[in-house]
Amino acid sequence: MKVPTHILKCVKSTCLDYDGRLVRCEIACSCKNYIFELLYPGETHLYQGEKIPCTLQLDDKFFFLIKARCAKCGCEYLLFDKDFHGWDGFVCHNDKEASHPRPPLVSWECLKCGESKHTVQVEFCYGDEDEMIEDLAGFPIDNLADAFEWIYINIKCVHCDLLTEKWVDYETA
Repeated sequence: MKVPTHILKCVKSTCLDYDGRLVRCEIACSCKNYIFELLYPGETHLYQGEKIPCTLQLDDKFFFLIKARCAKCGCEYLLFDKDFHGWDGFVCHNDKEASHPRPPLVSWECLKCGESKHTVQVEFCYGDEDEMIEDLAGFPIDNLADAFEWIYINIKCVHCDLLTEKWVDYETA
């Protein structure tokens, strides 16, 4: 598997794991900085004793998106938006739904020290490639990497070194 198209412009390094079904990406800005402020819609819930971002409901719309803003130059990178990315998002993409204005985003603060600067690692998990090809028959897809089944985002606070593995743990299938 390859890195999904939408994240190629901010990938510092990659590696494959789990029999080629997981791609792990270290994130870096085009200005060579690797420290980011993470932005999310502001909704959280407790999972295994930790506060994590989750889907936000506004009226009858549901939003889950994550951006990384470079701490040096301010450039923003969309890491995930459930309406645009992933297996289910790719296959069931609804232009009418995805065209709605996105909610305002807030900065994630470290749960230990309250700082908002982090390093970021994103992992994309894929299903069986033959099954994906069969399931995607009839859909216009140029890159199977854009049809991932799961996304994990791991973050590490640059101030206190708190590592939050699976800060985002989202199944798109």
